[in-house]
Amino acid sequence: GAATIVAYTEGEGSFSDENGNNLYDDGESFEALDEAFIDANESVAFDFDSDTNPREDFFDYNEDGSFTSAPATYQGISCADSSTHCQSMVHVRDSKSFIVSSVENTTRNLTITGSVGGDLTSTSCYIMAPGEVITYSLNAIDINGNMPPAGTEMSIEPDDLVVLGEDSFVVDETDSGTDGIDFTFYLEGDDAEPLENLARPTLTLTQVDGVGVIRRPDTQLTNNTVVTSTPDQLPATAGTTLNVVFTDECGIPVTGNLQVIVELSNGVFASGEQEAQYATATSTIAIDFISDGDSSYDASGMTLNVFRPGESGSSTATFSVYD
Repeated sequence: GAATIVAYTEGEGSFSDENGNNLYDDGESFEALDEAFIDANESVAFDFDSDTNPREDFFDYNEDGSFTSAPATYQGISCADSSTHCQSMVHVRDSKSFIVSSVENTTRNLTITGSVGGDLTSTSCYIMAPGEVITYSLNAIDINGNMPPAGTEMSIEPDDLVVLGEDSFVVDETDSGTDGIDFTFYLEGDDAEPLENLARPTLTLTQVDGVGVIRRPDTQLTNNTVVTSTPDQLPATAGTTLNVVFTDECGIPVTGNLQVIVELSNGVFASGEQEAQYATATSTIAIDFISDGDSSYDASGMTLNVFRPGESGSSTATFSVYD
């Protein structure tokens, strides 16, 4: 838990001795003090509450049974004129707080944010924009909600993404606080090498006893913009409409303006050509073709080249054909 030690003794408040006479003169600036108190909740104010803040307590210098706030007069005996100031002494004090942390730790308040996509914490799958940075932020605490012990380590395994900056942090002896400690990690994809599989980074809090507390968020990430083409039948058959659905790496229908070039190696389109172009904003196209007069089966008789808006490269799919 957390503890605060307050040391106090009777003395005088501080003042700015502008004329150097070692006395407080009317008009000189000074610091007035409340009665000394234990700031159990670190609010920098005495706010005892029997239900929410029962450990706060004060030292009743004037013995009137209640907490006395700082007066508007100088507290001490070193006054050039004591008719207004120097009416009382004061407890001068100092305090020190320290935390005895538990070895048992956990994490909380995880957020995942994309520099383009915004809050992704509850998103099951996300396709990153070129150059997009994904931020993982979370807080680590001990069983009392305090800072974990010095030596506790938080790290991230990016699962084929690239870590920007540090991939691990260690709680230092100088770190302290009664609200845990925050950690932030930054990830990005390599735009030159799209991921082959969906990435699902793992966060690990390693306790000082060596036990790892693992957290693997459900959000899956990829920088791969490949379009998957799924036919409703195979082989594609001359005289029968072939419906093709286009989805992204997350399995979500692609509703952007796709351009599709379809090529046949057996069979022809109604135009008599073996190539046709389609455009769709609804994630599907319907392909019709006829026999070229030579009935045959070709395991790779149809090729689709699918282009996303603004991209020069295409996603390619090959289907079997019977004409």
